Amino acid sequence: MYFIVDCQVLVILSMLKSFRNLIKYFSSSATYSRLLEKGNNLYVAGDYRRALKFYQKILKQNPEDLVALYNYATACFFLQDYNAAKLGADTLIKLFPEKACGWSLRGRILLEEGGYSTAVVDLQRAVELDSSDYWNSNYLSQALQKCGRRNEAAKIALQAVNLSGGDDSQHLNMAYTLYENSLEDGTSSVFEILQQWYNKYQNNPIVKQSWKSFFFDKNYDKSDSHYVEKVFDCFADSFDETLHDLEYDSPRQIAKILSEKMNIDSAKRYNILDLGCGTGLCGKVLDSLFKKRFMTGVDLSGQMLKRACAKKCYDYLEKAEIEQYLKCKKDDFDLIVAADVVTYFGSLDELFYLVFSALKNGGYFAFSVTKNDINENDYFLHSSGRFIHAENYLKNVLQKNGFCICKQVDSFLRKEGEKDVRGWIILAHKKA
Repeated sequence: MYFIVDCQVLVILSMLKSFRNLIKYFSSSATYSRLLEKGNNLYVAGDYRRALKFYQKILKQNPEDLVALYNYATACFFLQDYNAAKLGADTLIKLFPEKACGWSLRGRILLEEGGYSTAVVDLQRAVELDSSDYWNSNYLSQALQKCGRRNEAAKIALQAVNLSGGDDSQHLNMAYTLYENSLEDGTSSVFEILQQWYNKYQNNPIVKQSWKSFFFDKNYDKSDSHYVEKVFDCFADSFDETLHDLEYDSPRQIAKILSEKMNIDSAKRYNILDLGCGTGLCGKVLDSLFKKRFMTGVDLSGQMLKRACAKKCYDYLEKAEIEQYLKCKKDDFDLIVAADVVTYFGSLDELFYLVFSALKNGGYFAFSVTKNDINENDYFLHSSGRFIHAENYLKNVLQKNGFCICKQVDSFLRKEGEKDVRGWIILAHKKA
């Protein structure tokens, strides 16, 4: 009798233990899901530093969790903590050597740090393990390009385009690869693969623009708005960092000229328009320059406007093509700024006429423009996909549309590859 009772007790105790383990399992699983979800939400929002804390909690319990480990290492990469990112990538490769993610991440880190030849090896391994991920091919093309293996780079870049089904981000990589190759080896060196690319994707605005730029289409006098929108939607996430790497300094130079020539009245409230405002790089310096102002930013790219909004320097933002926007304005603004915007227009007559009309009497127009030091044309579409302009043409169009030039500064604008791009920072005045 006692034996039977003892057995029943043991069975009940065993069941209770199993039940507690089950509760513990489901509780642990739910906690994991919550932590991962919170971390991933912050990661997607670009708040990598806060996302790290949630991934760290997961890894404390399970250091070999693939998802948390990869996301943690990638967040470190975006925060430019390359030592921590590389440690994470090395751990991924050690624990999961047949997964492409560790090899791809380490290759990207090496690409950023300048270890190009080693990056090629890692990224080739990533492509072997997961040939369907077109970003692996994209990064490999960049590494090959840096190693001077330009023909291979172009072929892999086209492979990335094809794998992606013609994704705009891959078209941009292809366009830039061909442009860099043409700088090093001459325009004729890219014609064969350019033709392959164009034949398959000729209806894509990015491909059209690149094609026209290589053949110097004289009838092309303004960038297609769909092209501009696609380019900057794709670049939005990395735009500020990319321009920093290119030593882009036009906003600061524009602000310097404005402070010297405008005689800014601290008691006056200025109505300012930032044309092609992008992520707000110009808005940020204007915000610090003018104590009282109402500042509007206009851009074609919705993704760029989201990042401009986050800088909290604009009073109003609008998604619009800038000429269409200006047609609705008359004597509205004290200052119109266009940093790195004129380069998407060949003929400037219509743009300058509309800017003049939108300015109040006595208003100012500040802009940057790229110098044509290649031929005698007033303007033409360069192989970079941007228009470049002659000095006399600029002066004539400004004068024709009622402006006088207050200041013109010969300036370094940015890097393209290893070369300096030069142009002018110009401040023009609408006489009262």
